[in-house]
Amino acid sequence: MNQRFRVRALAWALALTCAGGIAPAAAQTDPRLTGGTVLTQLEAAQRDLAARAATLPDSSLSAAAGHLGTLVEGIRKAIGGESGKRLDKIDDESEGKVLRGQAAALLTQAWLSASTGCTDSDATTTAAALTTALARLAAAKASSNSAQAVIQSVETTDRRAVFAVNSDVKDATVVVNGLNLHDSKCDDPAVTATDEAGAPLAAQPVITAVAPSRLELRLPPGLAAGPYVLHVVPKRKSRFLGCEKQPEASAVLNVVPPLSVAVSYMVQPVCLVTKNRKSVEQEQPAVSGSLPPLARGATVVTAQVPVPACEFPVSYAISAQATFGDGHVARVGPISQSASAGITTGIPGGVSLSWDPNIRQLLATLAAGNCKAFY
Repeated sequence: MNQRFRVRALAWALALTCAGGIAPAAAQTDPRLTGGTVLTQLEAAQRDLAARAATLPDSSLSAAAGHLGTLVEGIRKAIGGESGKRLDKIDDESEGKVLRGQAAALLTQAWLSASTGCTDSDATTTAAALTTALARLAAAKASSNSAQAVIQSVETTDRRAVFAVNSDVKDATVVVNGLNLHDSKCDDPAVTATDEAGAPLAAQPVITAVAPSRLELRLPPGLAAGPYVLHVVPKRKSRFLGCEKQPEASAVLNVVPPLSVAVSYMVQPVCLVTKNRKSVEQEQPAVSGSLPPLARGATVVTAQVPVPACEFPVSYAISAQATFGDGHVARVGPISQSASAGITTGIPGGVSLSWDPNIRQLLATLAAGNCKAFY
């Protein structure tokens, strides 16, 4: 890394530290951390994940909970009856297991927080990335190296945890957080992106800033939909052998097709008309149409509905259909309401539809655009 880049990286790291942006666990290993503490964190993550899995029966969260269980078992076996011992008092191999367990607990809690506002579909997509990441942590080979690299999260530059990226994002920059990701006395770590099968991508991420606990990466554009693994192989300077490659740490991101939802509607007015000197309610011709497409960048759309003129409107009935980018269709209605009152309803999949009879306007909003687990 050239001198100019090193100055920028140092300034970046100092700015984060002074601003309080680096959490203590991410900056360095807490010497007070014990295996027992991490077991408690993992068990809490298991409970919270089980509760979330009950609301997402079609997701991979049951498998994710199983990976957490594997990590718990591995730590218990490694530390035995010494759960109260500090990390600096146990062997390096056991320490690595404890730190990977802590990373799994932190990653799980980050997903639980980030997925709160997601639709079931988006939560399931991001849960797949979490599950793959936990599987890799649980399957990581034991190492006797000291100061083992561990990735604890992938975030945006404004410190929001992410698990998925839309394939139409052209300039995504993510920050990989963890422990021992870089030794300032050595060259930058090697960062390689592969597909789930381990095949390297034609275009690779570019490191734009580096610090021991954070790597800023610019992702290659035009990634096809699918899961991707970021492999980080740092170097560490030893006393006699110089800078040596360390065991890799990895992170997982899912790339998904751009979200789009087409909403079509039908509005059926009922008017009060006079027939044979009597006032009777009569259905008027229904009006059908489509709203502008909903997408992550356009989560609120409106349409004026040209319903027939009616001197004495009685009620309006609304029916709607949402067609999602993956082909599945959801419907709602007809829902009828007095002409003096509005109608608000939800379409399964995260679309909310509102009818304002005063201005004859339909408004649709897309809750999926608020999923914080997406870049």
